[in-house]
Amino acid sequence: MMGLLQQLRKTISYPGVWVGALGYFVDLYDLVMFGVVRVESLKSLGLSAEEIAIQGARILNWQMAGMLLGGLAMGWASDRLGRLRVLYFSILMYSLANFANGFVRDTGTYSILRFFAGMGLAGEFGVAVTLVAESLPATLRGLGTSVVGMAGFLGAMSSVLTSRFLSWRELYWVGGVIGILLLILRIRAPESPLFLKMKATQKVRDRILRPKNLLRIFLCVAVGAPTWFTCGLLFYFSPEIALRLGVETPVLAGNSIFWGYVGSLIGDISGGIISQKMGSRKRTVQFAILLCLILTLGLPFFPTGLPAWAYYLMCVYFGFSIGYWALFATLTAEQFETSVRGTTTTWVPNLVRASAIPMVSIFTATRGKLGDIQSVVAIGVCVCTIGLFSLGRLKEDFSSSLE
Repeated sequence: MMGLLQQLRKTISYPGVWVGALGYFVDLYDLVMFGVVRVESLKSLGLSAEEIAIQGARILNWQMAGMLLGGLAMGWASDRLGRLRVLYFSILMYSLANFANGFVRDTGTYSILRFFAGMGLAGEFGVAVTLVAESLPATLRGLGTSVVGMAGFLGAMSSVLTSRFLSWRELYWVGGVIGILLLILRIRAPESPLFLKMKATQKVRDRILRPKNLLRIFLCVAVGAPTWFTCGLLFYFSPEIALRLGVETPVLAGNSIFWGYVGSLIGDISGGIISQKMGSRKRTVQFAILLCLILTLGLPFFPTGLPAWAYYLMCVYFGFSIGYWALFATLTAEQFETSVRGTTTTWVPNLVRASAIPMVSIFTATRGKLGDIQSVVAIGVCVCTIGLFSLGRLKEDFSSSLE
């Protein structure tokens, strides 16, 4: 135990870890914000209950599309301009977009601003993980990214808590101001030593579109997809799903997101400790995806007539099962060369987030025929099964140098 605490103290002494952690705190604070205020904000714009479900899915898809395109652009830029420059630019972009979100009066403008917010949000996590992974010794990589993930989960929980005291417009304004304040503080950190070395030696860049890289990208996306099956469906659409499960009292999406991220925070801390003890990130991630699969298969057996807290407790369990997000990002960074690591480690989490687009689209298209619960279970089983198969194809580089 003492050895683990010493490793943790060494990890958090690296400036890059704090830059990534604070940035990701704001990132997830803003990312989950739409899920928290979806119903309240759309209702204030004059939408009916049915329109809220349809337009909510549409706006979420716009946000995820922005993250997909932003991930491509930010990742490419980080391998050419440096990790820190892109990290700061992404924080500025999503902060301004979120601040402007507080002034929207129609769903069209809402969608466009969520698109640009998504583009900015796309760059933060992947670039932060790349910076941390390349700056820390191999034995501390997993702990470093776990600290970043923990800060992000706290940011998501803070978004839910502040929503209880602020209106949805004020919540967007606060998110924008926090991000801008982070930039004004201009927390300094050294650039990734591996990036500087690559730039100094003018190393020939590995081609991102080589078949081996494309295959690894697909495999990594499949491993991370269960996280956004859970966030994009079970948390964001919890009012609709809880109703079909026969929950006795109304379930609020904001509360589901909060308790889901409580579980994710516990899962992130547990996963970081377990992977350090086992010396394997793959086995820890495998256990987490299996747990998510088992919980998904149990959804049809959820007892009817229970109060809302029972659904929130289920969100804690599901959140725990997807607490491997930081480990998954580290695993992704370990699969690629330095010359494309920023690109791929930024692309992959955003492709995972963008996977919510087909999942939400399939859910909205099949819920009328299959029913909400059957549709969710079918999607979850497919996503978790493919994720487990893909995980087996990735290499384990727990203690290898990334140079």
